[in-house]
Amino acid sequence: MIRLRSWDDFQKVMREGEIVSRSQYFVLHLATDEKFNSELNLSQNPPNTQIQKKEVQMRAGALVPKRWAKRAVTRNTIKRLIYAHLEQKHQLWPRSQAVVVRLKKEIGKSEFISATSSHLKTTINADLTELFEKVQTL
Repeated sequence: MIRLRSWDDFQKVMREGEIVSRSQYFVLHLATDEKFNSELNLSQNPPNTQIQKKEVQMRAGALVPKRWAKRAVTRNTIKRLIYAHLEQKHQLWPRSQAVVVRLKKEIGKSEFISATSSHLKTTINADLTELFEKVQTL
């Protein structure tokens, strides 16, 4: 699995892909065109990543805007949880696809007092599990 790095790649997946699953906090965008995936900007990958041109890998990205999660600690925690779920579930999709998981609802300070509380992690994990279960049933 390769992480999407550039904003253009995120935009391509969200614009040309389709929404395949929604949960309380997240939306999952999926782009399936092999030509589209070969055009993604791979120059943004770290230099130690060895990618052969013939090798096709699933691409994934997590989009957690400051608008919905004000604290950087909270945004980073949510991204870590998203990528952990994607690592576990990336076998659900063929390698020729690109996936973006986007936060769509505010993570408020009133509900989640601590930026990295166990309550926040439990809620996000449950919501991500629900999101990916909906994809399995399609």
